[in-house]
Amino acid sequence: MSQNQEQWRKRLTFAALPGAASVTFEWATTPDGMTFGLRSLDKSGDAIGDDTDYHILKARISPLQDLAELEGFAEDHAKRSMTLDIEGDVLQQSW
Repeated sequence: MSQNQEQWRKRLTFAALPGAASVTFEWATTPDGMTFGLRSLDKSGDAIGDDTDYHILKARISPLQDLAELEGFAEDHAKRSMTLDIEGDVLQQSW
């Protein structure tokens, strides 16, 4: 497990949309560069829509991108992710 577990918990909690039961941050290396994704799910596992302003979204994602850089990047076309079950306070990583 990541040595940065507490930081992941704090930053994922900050990034989660209101009403989220879990939040996942994904990152991958592609031939065109890095890709990042942030997804909040409700209690039934459905994605919560996010139509926030770019600057607000960037403020939520940037701290997660910094942690992703500390964790390292996966091989081309491979994804890494961190998921926080907010209600159960369970952190899972995918690598």
